[in-house]
Order: sequence, then C-alpha cells, then structure tokens
Amino acid sequence: MAVNPAAQRRARAQARKTRFERWMDATTLLMQNNGIALSDTEIAAIASYKKQNQAVRGSDVVSYVRQNPNLFVSYAQRFPGVADLVSKGYLSAGNAEAQFIAQQNQYKINLRAGGLTDVQANALSAPEKTRDLLLAEVSPDEVKSRIDVANELINSSGGQITQQLQDYYGLSRGDALAFLLDSQTAMPIITSTANDTIRGVSLAVKSSQYGVNLDLDEVDRLSAMTATDFSSSSSTYGRSRSLADIDDRMQAAGITASTDSRLAAFDGEAYDSFEAAQAAFGNQEAQLKSRARAQRQQAKFAGSSGVDQNSLSVYRNL
Repeated sequence: MAVNPAAQRRARAQARKTRFERWMDATTLLMQNNGIALSDTEIAAIASYKKQNQAVRGSDVVSYVRQNPNLFVSYAQRFPGVADLVSKGYLSAGNAEAQFIAQQNQYKINLRAGGLTDVQANALSAPEKTRDLLLAEVSPDEVKSRIDVANELINSSGGQITQQLQDYYGLSRGDALAFLLDSQTAMPIITSTANDTIRGVSLAVKSSQYGVNLDLDEVDRLSAMTATDFSSSSSTYGRSRSLADIDDRMQAAGITASTDSRLAAFDGEAYDSFEAAQAAFGNQEAQLKSRARAQRQQAKFAGSSGVDQNSLSVYRNL
C-alpha cells in the first residue's frame, strides 16, 4: 500500500497538537457544521473563554456565542436573535442555526415561486426578516398564503396595479408583489430612493390594496398633498414612519369609501373614492362632505333601519 506523505505530515502535526488545540479544532468544526463562520478574532475569543472555563464542552461554546452577539458580530449578523428564538421555543438548542437556515431557505423558495426575483426574495427573507417571521410565528406556508393573496389582489385589479407601476415608475409585477408583502423592505430595492417616487408608488399600490383605486392623476394630486411631510423624513426611520402612515391612512380611506359610497347611493349622489383618500390625508372639504353625508343619513333613518349611528361610526381618520 502506497504511503501518502501529505497524510503522514498531517497526522504528525495533529499528534503534536495539545489537547486544547484539538478541542479548538473540534469546536471550530462544530461551528462550521452549524453554519457558523467565525472570524479569527472571534475564534480567539472562544479560545480565551475555554482557557477561563476548562470544563466547557462544544455545546457550551455554541451557547456562549449565541448569548454574546456584541462579541461575535459575524454570528449575530448571520443568525440575529437566535438565543431569543431558542429561549422561546421556536428553535431547538441542539441545532438552532441549522433550523434557522432551513426556515430561511423555505421562505426564500416560496417567495421566488410566488413571482419575486432573486434580489427581492433575498431581501424579504434576509436574516433579520427570518428572525421576525419566526418570532411572529409566520410559517413558510403562511408566507405562501400571503403571496397568493397579493397575487389575487393584483389579478382582481385587472392589471391596474402593475400597469400603473410599469407606465409611471417602470416597475414590474414582482415589484408590486414585494411592495404588498413588505413595503419598507421592498422600496429600496425596487426603485430609486427619491421621495416623490417612494411616495407615489406607495400611494398607487396601497390605494388598490384597500379598494380606493386611484388613477395616476389622483395619485399625483394626493402625492402633492403629502409632499411636505414626506420630504422632511429623509432618514430611513423617517421614511419608514411615512410609509406606515400612508398605509394607515389609505386603509382608513378604504373603510370610509366603502361606507360613503353606500350613503351616497341612498341619496342618488355621485361618489368618487378619491374624496375618501383626500379626507384621510387631511383635506378639510372632503372631511366635511363625509361628515355631512353621515349626519344626513343619521337624521333620516334615526336608527330605524340597518344604517344607524353605530354603523356610520367607522374609522374615518378625520
């Protein structure tokens, strides 16, 4: 049998290693098997921990790494919040990192299968997003269901959402899907960060999502109404707050439009849901029209029909 000189050299080198060095080799391998890639500085921190705690085992070191995200930065970036996920029972202590990776990959697979691009799917299943989904008990199947709902919304609009985004902003159906699933994460990757573009895309998509269905001219007019507040929120946090505010107000506009369209029909009055959007964003004339419409119906029916004070007391954001 031929002798392998390289293998012999490795064996002699291994034999010369101290017990501590062999332990470090085994621990590093354990980390790698769990998907944990550590820097030299982090490996040195583990060595220091071992020297101070001679009885520790490899599993103890994994726990030590999990519990010290400030010390093991590369680990914390790849597996944010794993210690919390383990303590709350969402991941098992023995192979939490492998489970985290498996869940993240399944999220990503479902996002791609639903129509998102690789870039979009990667962003919406990034480590921080995977952590948040796990903590919220959102399974990969639930992510798939959310994608299905978003696709149904786009399909039910007769292509209006995607046509608006394509014509006005040069964006795709996948962009619309990503925005409906997670607008704050999707926005930086689907378009430029110009305030007017961010604001317009948000208004266009959210209006369709909540049944207000603005056309492009109305999007422009509403965008102008919100420009001052939004332009003062140039930071990431500020923009996130502004996007959340648009979502809240457009949801309120959808509720108001649903109620006011019925009330207008009682009086034979023509109604445009853009009025509800204007009211939700602070237009006083539109707010007064909505209030007057509700007051007329309250006076007319005085609680004697299906339309009473309670049914008219919807969230109008007024």
